[in-house]
Amino acid sequence: MYVPPAGATFRRTYPTRRGGRMAEVTAESRIEAPAAKLWAQLTDWDAYGQWSMTHTDFPKGGPRTLAVGSTFSENMKMMGFPAEVLWTVSELEEQRVFAITGKGPMGVAVLTRYT
Repeated sequence: MYVPPAGATFRRTYPTRRGGRMAEVTAESRIEAPAAKLWAQLTDWDAYGQWSMTHTDFPKGGPRTLAVGSTFSENMKMMGFPAEVLWTVSELEEQRVFAITGKGPMGVAVLTRYT
């Protein structure tokens, strides 16, 4: 399995329901590597599943355009269950920030941010 090079922070947040209220589950990693190398791996949609543990596939292919407001779908495992998430690019600065917000089944909101 490919492990992304170090140098960036990866964060994925999953809201969960506890006691009738939504809670957050957050995972974060720090990777030491040159930004250009990390960006190239991050935006290689054909190789996404080699390092993303939650990714299953992009049913319509990876994002065609990377721009704030662009959307794409991803099939993934969310808390162990298969889910299709519709992502919207919410923040983008090449080789610095890539953030996406998503909507999954049953109104689950997901945020993934690479910095």
